[in-house]
Parts: sequence; structure tokens; C-alpha cells
Amino acid sequence: MLRQCLWTLFLIVLLGSLAGAPVTRAQDTPAFDHPLFTGPIQTPTDPPVDLQHLALALRLDAASPHLEGTARFELLVLTDTLRSVDFRAIGPSIERAELLRDTVHSPLSFERIATDTVRVRLDTVLIAGDLFWLELAFRAAPGRGWHTRSAYAWTTGTPGSVPYWLPVPVSPADRFSASLTVTVPGMNPVLAAALPGPPRPQDQGTTYGFYSPYLITTRHLVLATGPLDLEQPGGSRNARTGITVAVPPPLRASASRTFGHLPEVIQFLTDFLRHPFPVDHMTVAALPGLYPDAVSGPGLALLDTAFLLDARGRHDINPDTTLARLLAGQWFGNLITARHETDRWLEDAPPYLLGARFAAHIWGDDAFALRMESLRQAYLEETSRYVRPLVWDRWEDPAQMKDAHSRMRGAWVLYMIYRRIGDDAFRRVLNRFLYAQERSGADTEDLRRALEAETGTDWSAFFDQWVYAAGHPILELSYEHARDTLYVTVRQVQTGPLVP
Repeated sequence: MLRQCLWTLFLIVLLGSLAGAPVTRAQDTPAFDHPLFTGPIQTPTDPPVDLQHLALALRLDAASPHLEGTARFELLVLTDTLRSVDFRAIGPSIERAELLRDTVHSPLSFERIATDTVRVRLDTVLIAGDLFWLELAFRAAPGRGWHTRSAYAWTTGTPGSVPYWLPVPVSPADRFSASLTVTVPGMNPVLAAALPGPPRPQDQGTTYGFYSPYLITTRHLVLATGPLDLEQPGGSRNARTGITVAVPPPLRASASRTFGHLPEVIQFLTDFLRHPFPVDHMTVAALPGLYPDAVSGPGLALLDTAFLLDARGRHDINPDTTLARLLAGQWFGNLITARHETDRWLEDAPPYLLGARFAAHIWGDDAFALRMESLRQAYLEETSRYVRPLVWDRWEDPAQMKDAHSRMRGAWVLYMIYRRIGDDAFRRVLNRFLYAQERSGADTEDLRRALEAETGTDWSAFFDQWVYAAGHPILELSYEHARDTLYVTVRQVQTGPLVP
């Protein structure tokens, strides 16, 4: 396999020498005492129920000390018998639980059986194939998952944060349809990762209705509200995908400078992937206090207002590669999700590679290489603390899997594939992968099968070394010049467990 990847190994050494940065040896990293190695083994289990539909009613008020809501879950029994249902609920307190039978609401008992789990006990025994509704009333304080800043409020939808503001079934990769009603004070707009209905004025505010554009997971429940101006960037009115930009009113000019090229970015991504944009309308919003991370759901992306460019910024910074990465998440992370957190890199890595590839589209291959070099540096910095395989089953919190390994090293693995098979073949691989797995969960073997189907080559050895193993090659190069012949020796010298 070393001979097959020799060009890649030379590239790693070359970039390391050009950057003047020391290459971290796998054996120099600390012992495996990081939480990603000491956490429990995360084994996917067969859930006792399948979530069919979620009807969620929320009241969002940045001035309120609590988020209040009611969640109705339509559940299908998968086990032989069912006497209780477990929900992950780290932050929210359950106020009420009821079993719904036609027009009858039967109160149910519930108890917290662990710090992150609430068990609702049914008043009857259900059997496989039964379809039933549970309703939970809950409250959550601002913090992880639900945030407030001044007059703004928003939720984040990562797997590790949703249970901090919403009780969710224990199978986070489950896909379901959803309908949402959100009531806010006054006439502030509500943005949601869902298709909107018309707003309805109420005595105590305005209620907005939404429904999911396709089957979603709980992590796609992203909402935001506050005093925001909504407008369409130039050129988007004639584009296939409608675009709305939402920013605080004083920052409208900055929004035009920052988001003016969104139609071109979307067009590049749809052309490169040869797959239509996953939603008919895309909203990009900037909120104060959301830094350092961006939040994305189907048709909605949230950024911090610090990302907006002032009058001089557009001359110094081009935000389009970052926007390309963010919008690529509409395919990888929304349309396709990892079947389990062990394969999180399938969501994180492709957007980073596509953001770098967009740089090549604008400025050429040198810009592509420069973006990939910045990803390499971020990955190497993290290896001073730990190394892990891309596919990994040990963690204490799912958020730990969203690291530089998943994003930057994963992007480099895809880049190696890209360089070996070429631009056109790589596009076909991603296209096949998208059409095979869209609106469903995927794992790494699904990607490998798409790659092998397009190239007619066995890639199992490559995946064994670069995806299922940890670290990166450390090379020593030596040479000897004898008369008219130059002898070059390349030795792979890294040691330690789980290295390519």
C-alpha cells in the first residue's frame, strides 16, 4: 500500500518542509488517556420504537428564563412488547407526560433513571407494530443547545446539544417527518430548518408554522428569532434556489458585501456534485453571539455577525470559500447523515474539501493547495494531543467527534482519493453516494462501495489504513550519489498502535 500511496506521502513531507512546521510523530503523542479513548464503547443498538412524526410547539422569547414547549411523538413499536419509552433529556425538565388515544389524554408516570435519560412508563402493554402517540410538556433553561443574546434566541441541532433543550428518543439517527409551531413576542421573524407557513398574529405575539422538507433527524431542529431584516441578494430572484439573507437591521450593508455571491456558490456546488440543491429555498442568517461555530439545518444556516464584512473587509477577505463549505452541509450533514456518530467524518469532511475545491474554481489549483495546507496544519496541531481513526467508537459526548480528525484529516483522505482518480471520477463517486444514501443514514462502507463501483478498483486496503487506522506516515528520506546515479531511500518510521 505504501507504493500505491507514494505520491501522497511525498506530498505530506513536501508540504511539511515548505511550511516549516515539524511533523508530529505518532509515538510522541500522549498515551491514550484522552476522553475519546477512555469513554465507553458506543455500540449502535436496535431501538425499541421508531419515531414516525414529531409535532413540536414552542414559545421562544429571548427575555424569558425558560424555553417552554410541547412535543408530540408518533411512535411505532419495534419490540415484541413495550412497557416504557426512554428519552434523552439532559437539560429539559419534563412537566407532563400523556398517552394520546383518539381524544383521550391519559396521564403517565415518568422518572429520571440517569443524568441524561427520562423513562416514561406506559399504562398499557404495547406490541410490535402498534402505532401510538406520546405527548411531553417540558421546560429548558438557556445554555447548551438553546441560547439567548440580547433580543435574539436560537437553538443548535448537533447530536450532543439537542437533549439539552428538547427530550428526544434514544435513537438520534432516526428519521421522521416534523411539524412545528413557534410563538414569539411581537412580530419578530422566526427562521427554521423547515418549510414555512403563513404567520398568525396572536394576542401575545405571532405564531409561525413550519413543516420538514423531507424526513429529518432531531439534529435538524434548528430555530432562530430576533429583530432581523430579511432580503434577497442580487441575482437570487432568478436562481433555481430561492435565497434569503437575515441580519440585524444595522448590518444590512455588511450582509450585501458578505452574501452577494451566494447564488454563484450554490450553482458551483450543484454543478460539481451533479445533484440538485436539497431544498427549494435557503436562508442564511447572522446572529450576535453565535461564534465560534456555525449552525446548519435543512434550508437554514446560522453564522455569527462577526463573519460579516465591513467596507474594507471585502478587499481583504473573500468569504465565499467558507460559504461553500457551509452550504455543502446541505448535502453532507442534512440530506445525508451518518448512521452513527462513529462515522461522523462523512458529514464533516466533504464540506471542507468542497470549500477548498471552490477556491480552485475561483483562483486556480494553487488556491486549492493552499486551503488544503491550512487543513493539514490544523490536523497536525491536534495530533500533539491525540490521534484516532476516522471511524471511532469511543467518546463521552458526541460533540467530541467533531474534531480536526473528522473535518481536516477526513478532508485530506478525500483529497488523496480526488488526486488519484481525478476530478471527473471524484464527482461521479460523490454523485453516486448522494443518490444512493440521500434522506437516509450512511456509513463509511457505503462510501467505499460507491468509490469501487465508479472506479472498478478494490479500495479496502486504502480504507483500512487511512480511515480505520490512526495517524499519518512519518518518512525519512536519504540519498546517495554514486557517479552518475542518484539513489534515494524512503523509510516509513512512525510507530505506535493504529497507524497507517
